[in-house]
Amino acid sequence: MDIQDWVEESIINIRSDGFSGIQTALYPVYKKGLHQLFKLSPSGELLFEREWDVLIILDGCRVDVMKEVAPDISYIDTVSELTSVDTMTREWMKKNFNDSFADEMAQTAFICGNPHSDLLLEQTKFYSLEEVWKYGWDHELGTVPPRRLTDQAISLSRDISPPQMIIHYMQPHYPFITEPELCNGIDIDRFGELPWDNIWERLQKGEVEKNKVWRGYRKNLSYVLDEIEILLNNIDAEEVVITSDHGNAIGEWGIYGHPIHMPLKVLQTVPWIETSASDSGTYTPDQSQSNVSTKQTDPSVKSRLSQLGYR
Repeated sequence: MDIQDWVEESIINIRSDGFSGIQTALYPVYKKGLHQLFKLSPSGELLFEREWDVLIILDGCRVDVMKEVAPDISYIDTVSELTSVDTMTREWMKKNFNDSFADEMAQTAFICGNPHSDLLLEQTKFYSLEEVWKYGWDHELGTVPPRRLTDQAISLSRDISPPQMIIHYMQPHYPFITEPELCNGIDIDRFGELPWDNIWERLQKGEVEKNKVWRGYRKNLSYVLDEIEILLNNIDAEEVVITSDHGNAIGEWGIYGHPIHMPLKVLQTVPWIETSASDSGTYTPDQSQSNVSTKQTDPSVKSRLSQLGYR
């Protein structure tokens, strides 16, 4: 938004909403100030600077919610922490996957559920790049169900046994698969026409209760962690790490969701969980969707990012 657009929109908000309109008008200025403070924040740790064989990314996962659910997950002993390099997936991808890590990327199979990969990752730079969101997107849910990434990861592990592997699940990021009622009022089936009215904006407006959002977020995390148990029992890897690209704000410093360049600990600090995996051969993945033509199933990157709440 340029200055003229901001002034015009601010005048409209103030005239219609009074003091509340002033707060709305000043909010973008406030966020710009936080962007400047981000320059003083810790730079974070890059993924290839740490040791791992398999790296599992949980999109938008807070440390505190992970610590809440961890006691119920058999393969989690300790929830440590990592400072992420940014607070939005796009910038996180830019910083972690570039020519500085060309050798590491060439040895890594990346199974990705996040549509930002289409804009930032190149097939030829990786041992294998499987953009599951292109054929595994669920129109009704408005996201990629975790099983579709699990199936692809297990198949790839057994078929080509890559030196390293990254699996980027979309959960616990909204939409919450386990709490579909929280999608009420959001038309997730109208590709490319979804308004910026996701759960975090609704929470900011007071249209939904905070405890309901937290419950949905927490259950969405438990849901994907149960899925990861299937993965860990059907691949072989000595060093498996579960982490996240960024956290998620629920009102801290007046911020909701995960805007870019935010100096908030709840956004910058993510879980770092070390475990292992052993292929018991007890699960056979469904590969029926793995080679579907994306010309029919992928209307646009922009529309799918909009379903996930990105402008």
